[in-house]
Amino acid sequence: MASKTQKIAVVGNRDAILPFQMIGFQTFPVAEAQETINTLRHLSQEDFGIIYLTEDMAQEIPDTIAHYDR
Repeated sequence: MASKTQKIAVVGNRDAILPFQMIGFQTFPVAEAQETINTLRHLSQEDFGIIYLTEDMAQEIPDTIAHYDR
């Protein structure tokens, strides 16, 4: 049985997510709500098992987060 490796993503403003690159997470800098939504849609289609989102960006897109919490 082959195991499937999933990746970890961090989405948010560049300054907040940069340290996560040092520990091997893939980072996706965003600056506004629509850019965050588009990035989350893209990542949800890829092999990401965990997607971290900075608090400031999460507060701007509660409906999108609720959609993915289902």
